[in-house]
Amino acid sequence: MASRRELSESQRAQIWALHCSGKSGGAISRQLDLHRTTITRTIARVTENLANGYENPYISKPKSGRPPLLDVRAVRHLLHCTTSVRFDTYTALSTPGKCSLQINRSTVRRILKTNGKARQKARKKPWISPANRLKRLIFKKRNKWTPWPLICWSDEVYFEIGEDNRSCYVTRTSKEEFHPDCLQPTFKSGRTKVGAWGCFMGPEKGPIVILPQGTRLNRQEYTDQIFIPHFLPFYLEMRRKYGHGVQLQEDGASYHHNGWLGKLKRAWLIRSIIWPAQSPDLSPIENLWAWMKDRIGERRHRIKNIIQMSVAIREAWDEITPEVLMKLVDSMPKRMDLLQASKGGPIKY
Repeated sequence: MASRRELSESQRAQIWALHCSGKSGGAISRQLDLHRTTITRTIARVTENLANGYENPYISKPKSGRPPLLDVRAVRHLLHCTTSVRFDTYTALSTPGKCSLQINRSTVRRILKTNGKARQKARKKPWISPANRLKRLIFKKRNKWTPWPLICWSDEVYFEIGEDNRSCYVTRTSKEEFHPDCLQPTFKSGRTKVGAWGCFMGPEKGPIVILPQGTRLNRQEYTDQIFIPHFLPFYLEMRRKYGHGVQLQEDGASYHHNGWLGKLKRAWLIRSIIWPAQSPDLSPIENLWAWMKDRIGERRHRIKNIIQMSVAIREAWDEITPEVLMKLVDSMPKRMDLLQASKGGPIKY
């Protein structure tokens, strides 16, 4: 079938002007080198548009277009399938069982996009039990007026040699980023790791401690290798500099709190903030570790052994600026608001 080219608005206006000047359809056809039928239909269309009061009588007639492939019910069923089985691929969603007939993957993608959905990376977040969700909400309520720049954030971290950072994709809306069904669970891999401990308070950066290979932290190891030689001098200096409002933040590891270590903290008047379980997303030092891992990841292919990884950790720690630390601390009020909005569930940090 030969293709037909639609007249432009300027061509229709020219035909109408010649018609209004008294020229016949045949004369206009010969002058513009257009078919006689085209001239006749254009004049009739402009006359009709003027009678209907159109502001622009030279516009094209509205076109119905191709009818949609799926009816409203089929689209609704497809959207329901994306909610009930989040990890289905576009290929799986294009089958008759999902949308009543076999369609193309691009059609599925277009329908989901029209309804605000798309295949996106699943966020990796630890699972949070209902009891700990409640504890996180209580933590938010207790710390409504906490001066976050006076919290001394501390934590241990492990940097893996050859860590795999691949991501998978999940179908969700923009508001379901941290929905439990849309998260990719994380697991410990068992590869060679280099342990480290660090702390900071406001713009003040504390020491970084590389743990000896094979160290399994317990109360004695934590006290002898980290708390007394490294943390205690930093905490006392911060308290001397900023006053007695300085508090220590630690996660719920048993060696942080049990036995005579608690007595040692009381003897040195070390104040600690009560930290809820399963809450790494509330601690800005976790984002600091992620920042360091990104920096180290830029040269990860050149890191072959433990010594090279230890050097890379120290160099990344030295690159941290006070501006980076304050940006993390200033995010705490927003974390508290997101915690309230998620009802104690995972947040984006």
